[in-house]
Amino acid sequence: MAESVCRVRSVFELADSVGQHGSLGVLFFAEGHAKSDAMKAVFEKLPKVAPQARYVMVEMKDIACSREALGVTAVPTFWVVVNQALPECLEVPQAPDYLALCKKYLVQGSVPLGQELFKDRAALDVLLKGARDAAVAASEEWLSVRPYVILTTDASKCRLLSGTPEPGRIVLDQSTAPEMAAALHTLFPTTANAATNATTAVTSDLVIVDGSLFADDSVDGLKKLQEASKELEEIATRADAKLAERCRDIINQAEVVMFMKGSKSAPYCKFSKAISALLREAEIDDYDCFNVFTDDYIREKVKVVSNWKTFPQLYVRGQLIGGIDTVKQMIEENGGDPKVLKKLLKL
Repeated sequence: MAESVCRVRSVFELADSVGQHGSLGVLFFAEGHAKSDAMKAVFEKLPKVAPQARYVMVEMKDIACSREALGVTAVPTFWVVVNQALPECLEVPQAPDYLALCKKYLVQGSVPLGQELFKDRAALDVLLKGARDAAVAASEEWLSVRPYVILTTDASKCRLLSGTPEPGRIVLDQSTAPEMAAALHTLFPTTANAATNATTAVTSDLVIVDGSLFADDSVDGLKKLQEASKELEEIATRADAKLAERCRDIINQAEVVMFMKGSKSAPYCKFSKAISALLREAEIDDYDCFNVFTDDYIREKVKVVSNWKTFPQLYVRGQLIGGIDTVKQMIEENGGDPKVLKKLLKL
């Protein structure tokens, strides 16, 4: 019987929850998002409505590496999983819809034929495996522009060691980045975590230098890093150049690209929301977005590459147009109709 709602922090933990027998309710949400907050309040009451089921909540930032592969494109999104099949999925659900789903599936435990998105467990396994693979692939790309990474269960002990070169050093606390931690442990299995297969909480530290495992203890690894400071400076310089190139690759990956806080469907700040609305009014729908909250390293470096310190940043054919104020000014100086933007940008 469910007594509370559990929080899962990665696609690996989500896969563990789905893999257990019985009915499961899953809420994908974004902290501080008005509709998400409203639905969280309803969701947290569901154990009393349908105590036969289990309930987990997943914050979107915790599955930044895997949410596209999971097919979660909006918040809030509600999954109902019955006997490891996913019979129904609601995007931006309303409270009555929640309660109806609970009565239909989580209380009765029945799945009407023809209404399943996934007919059997195998289909759901494919989805979850793809999402786990996406998280691992994202961690590989993440590592490619970081010269050395210290993944630890106790970031404070890393700070106690003085003399470690600062440029390029990333200290990643496993408790604050669980999906990335699990993915990195999948890439670099150690004796301490081999049995987990990155599906449960990992406890061993990793020190990764230039994309390779350097040590599996952060304190020992830091001491070795201190001894190799000159070599690390060279690695950091190379990684910085790769990071700048990665930013330019993103800028040029489509005719129109926007670096923003959030996504098209769920912008996280009023400026990103405003520019998204203007592009929609201008009938500019075919553009790529990069959510700067998914990668702090790229977020800071693209400011240097573009010489533009704020977000959103709009690019057309590799050239920076500017942010919300620039776009508004372009429209206002040309009659005030957002549709003029398409002509001005030659799209």
